[in-house]
Amino acid sequence: MYILKDILIELKYLPIALAAGILIGGVLLVFSRNRRRTFLSILCIIYFVMIFIITIFEREPGSRTGISLTLFETLGGPHDNAYVIENILLFIPFGFLVPKMWKCLRRIPVCVFAGFCLSLTIEITQLLTQRGHFQVDDILMNTIGAGVGALFGLFRFRKSNEYG
Repeated sequence: MYILKDILIELKYLPIALAAGILIGGVLLVFSRNRRRTFLSILCIIYFVMIFIITIFEREPGSRTGISLTLFETLGGPHDNAYVIENILLFIPFGFLVPKMWKCLRRIPVCVFAGFCLSLTIEITQLLTQRGHFQVDDILMNTIGAGVGALFGLFRFRKSNEYG
């Protein structure tokens, strides 16, 4: 129940992400001959705008501080466990969208490492701006999400030879 409630709360930012995707996508459409790639670009823009709003910009600067370097420290009650699952869900789209855009990320280990790097960047940004706790659990769960998404992409798009 917590997961659905939290997802519905975050959907309020979707119009901002859609507007950014459509605006930038419209410019790309004018200059691009590849409509399919432009559509994927729009999806990626929407996804990344949502990620950065949810993880950084919706929080007040200085509102959260702290570092947790203990694995599985966030596991506990139902709400804490929901956050763990939400961190996985947040990065599943990364795992199947990004490799469709950039061929260099089509190998699963490379895609998972890129997901790890993005998650680490988010955690460092949260720490420096005090907009979130730096938690290794978040990095691990986000990385798992990227891996799940990459596996989904591999099996889903394997027939079309779009994944290596």
